Amino acid sequence: MGVDKPGGMEQWWKEIDEAGIDAVVVNGRYVGGMPDFCMDNDTLAGLQNKYQGRFFGLSQVNLDQDPDETAQEVERAIKKLGMAGANLEPGYQTVGLGKMGTFTDNPSFWPILEVLNDTGAFLLIQTGLFAGSDISFNNPQALDRLLFSFPKVQVVLAHGGYPYVQEVLGLCAKWPQLHLSADVYMFWPNGFLYAMNLERFPDQLVFGSAFPFANMKVMVEDTLKLQEQFQVSDETMEKYLYSNAARLLKTKKVGAEKLPARSAA
Repeated sequence: MGVDKPGGMEQWWKEIDEAGIDAVVVNGRYVGGMPDFCMDNDTLAGLQNKYQGRFFGLSQVNLDQDPDETAQEVERAIKKLGMAGANLEPGYQTVGLGKMGTFTDNPSFWPILEVLNDTGAFLLIQTGLFAGSDISFNNPQALDRLLFSFPKVQVVLAHGGYPYVQEVLGLCAKWPQLHLSADVYMFWPNGFLYAMNLERFPDQLVFGSAFPFANMKVMVEDTLKLQEQFQVSDETMEKYLYSNAARLLKTKKVGAEKLPARSAA
């Protein structure tokens, strides 16, 4: 994002404005041994306060320390720093030298999920082809078990659980609290299945840009083409591009009622 680089934030907001995006969600991250991939909660909170109504941060989740300590930090981020959710990256948990990754239903996550259950904040889970050393960390069976254990926690799959497209769409039918943000994977092999199910799950699919791995303006333009291609109603498209995310973030600051259907948040 270029927070610490001269002119980085200005260029980033320029790209956001050129894409017609009104608000952005940025993940707090902790990746052991990779400081360039990390974003701490206090930095996120400062940016959220600076760009109120346009910038929403999600709590960092450090999986390489005591789970209770991590849960306390997530609780602080939600209750004191005003974040609406937390970003879980099971595929980047370090487990011993040279081994990385665990599954979504790892019992060590339970204290974190208890915080989300009690506060009503949502959980973003990083999935996709590169969310760990291999695709097994997208295990839909493990996700199913997590959703069963915490049915009140709203869950969003960043990158849509790809490549297990049919499996996660099936889980959407089973678990109304599950949301998919397929972003760039909508345009990968079999990604059209996400778009085909926009009308089937109008409240459970959420737009994502996949920035910085994709150009924001191109993503918005390609996404808008899906409306005609798959005969998606204006109402469903508005939910996909704005209202579903606004509901999860518990915000009305951007003003959904003032935005046309073809605008992204």
